[in-house]
Amino acid sequence: MGTQRFLELERFDRVGLHGRRALISLASLDGEFVGNANAPWPVITAQLAKLGVITPEAHARAALLFAFGTLIGNTDMHAGNLSFVSDSGAPYALSPTYDMLPMAFSPTSGGVLRDSVAAAHLHGAVDRAKWRTAHALARGYLARLSEEAQLSPSFKSCIQALDEMQLGAAEKMARLD
Repeated sequence: MGTQRFLELERFDRVGLHGRRALISLASLDGEFVGNANAPWPVITAQLAKLGVITPEAHARAALLFAFGTLIGNTDMHAGNLSFVSDSGAPYALSPTYDMLPMAFSPTSGGVLRDSVAAAHLHGAVDRAKWRTAHALARGYLARLSEEAQLSPSFKSCIQALDEMQLGAAEKMARLD
C-alpha cells in the first residue's frame, strides 16, 4: 500500500469559502439537448455548439482534448468526464480539464499493472489539424513521462507501449493527407 502515489488538486468549481461555480457535465447537456450518450465527446459537442448551448471554442477545445486523451491512452472519456462552466448561462464554456490520464494502464481489480494499450482510433469527428496538434502535445507528455524519475520501473513498459501507439497513430495521420 505504501508504494502508490496519488495526485490531489484544488477544486476549480469552488469560489471563496462557501461559494460554488456552476459546473454542468457533458452527460447532462447531452441528455437535455442531443440524446447521443454513447457518442464520443466531439460528436456531442458539435451538436451542442450548433444549438448554441456551448461556445464554438468549447467544442474546439473538447475535440482537441478528446484527441489528446486518445493519444495518451485515456480509455475513460465518458460524458461525465467533460464539463462546462457558466457564470451567466448559455452558451457554456469548457471547464478546466480533469480526469485526463492514461487509464489504459490502470491496475486491474487484483492490483496488476497493465502494460499495453490498443491502437489509437482517429475518429473522424476530429479534424486533421487537431489530431496533429494533439499528437504533438501527446509526444510532449510522453517525453515528460520518460524523464520522470519518480515513476516505478514497472511503468517503463507502459511508456514503451504508449510510444508505439503514438507512432502508429502518426502513421495513420500521414495517410490522412
